[in-house]
Amino acid sequence: MPNNSLYTFTGNMIFPDGTEIALSPDNILLRGSSLRNTEWVYGIAIFTGMESKVMKNSAKSSQKKSKMELATNWYILTIILIQTSLCIFGALYTSIWQHFRGHIYVYLEFPPDQSVAKETGFYFGTWFLSLMNFVSISLLVTLEMVKFT
Repeated sequence: MPNNSLYTFTGNMIFPDGTEIALSPDNILLRGSSLRNTEWVYGIAIFTGMESKVMKNSAKSSQKKSKMELATNWYILTIILIQTSLCIFGALYTSIWQHFRGHIYVYLEFPPDQSVAKETGFYFGTWFLSLMNFVSISLLVTLEMVKFT
């Protein structure tokens, strides 16, 4: 059963100097209220937080994005997927090539023979660093600067 004490509370607020002021539902200011024609106000915070009636009835605001932002996010996601697939392909190809032909090319200084999984992980990181310029962070920075100017 919900607690309706917000509407039935009638009590007094007592100040340190002994002054007593009556409190009732007529003295309540809800969230977003504005005071006018007064210099000061005494107040008590009651029913604050996400469980209050006002907060439960407030609508959630949706995040607004422009078509350009949505398109840019889609392009960056596509570029990251392409980059990841290229890195996986390059890592597999490099580790297979090194396994069969790498010993011929001594001047390339490949790491000592390891398991294929370790070599593939090492080469994935190498390819990832080599292809990192695909995802242009400056594109997002430029887009944000254009929006605010």
